[in-house]
Amino acid sequence: QGLTGSVNLDFVAAGVLSAEKVELLGNISVANLKYHGLTIKEASLDFTKNNDELKLYNAHASVDETGEITLQGGIKQQQLDLDLTAQGIPAQVLTSYGGVEARGKLNATAKIQGTLDKPAVWANINSGKIVLAGQNIDAVVAEGRYQGSRLEIANLEITTSKIMNLPQGKHRVQGVLDFTTTVPEVQVEV
Repeated sequence: QGLTGSVNLDFVAAGVLSAEKVELLGNISVANLKYHGLTIKEASLDFTKNNDELKLYNAHASVDETGEITLQGGIKQQQLDLDLTAQGIPAQVLTSYGGVEARGKLNATAKIQGTLDKPAVWANINSGKIVLAGQNIDAVVAEGRYQGSRLEIANLEITTSKIMNLPQGKHRVQGVLDFTTTVPEVQVEV
C-alpha cells in the first residue's frame, strides 16, 4: 500500500534566509497520488510562510471520481488552526485506517487545533447508505473529538433497517475510547 504519484513544488523565497526569518510564497500540486486504495486525482494548495506563520490558501483535492476535500487556515507559533471539509469521500478509507470493510460515500467537516505534536480534532461525519463490515446501513451521523490517545464520541447515530441482532431504527452511541487502556467508556442506546 505504498505511496505513488507526482508532486510539484514551486516557491519564491525572499528576505534574510534563516530558519526563523525565511519568507516563502508558493504552490504545491499533486497528480494521481495513490495511497491506501484512494486516488487523489489532483490536489493543489497555495501557501505563504512568514517568520513563524504558515498560511494555506485555495487548498483543494479531487479524490477518486466524486470526492472533494478543501483545507484552509494555518500554523502560527506551532499552533494549528485548520478547517477541513470533505464531500463524497469513498468509505473504503475506513478499511485502510480502521480495518473495517466499507463501501459508500462519506462527508465530513473538521476543525484541527492544538500543536503539531499534540493535535486536537473536532469532527462531524455523515453518510447516506453505506455498507460497513458487511452490514447495510441507511445513514450515519457522528460528532466527536480526538486528542492525544482519546477519541470522545459526543454522538454516533446509525440508522438501519436491521443490523446484526439490533432492531430497525436509530441506534446511538456515546463515550470515550482511550487507546492507552483496554476498557472503553461507551454507552449504547437502542
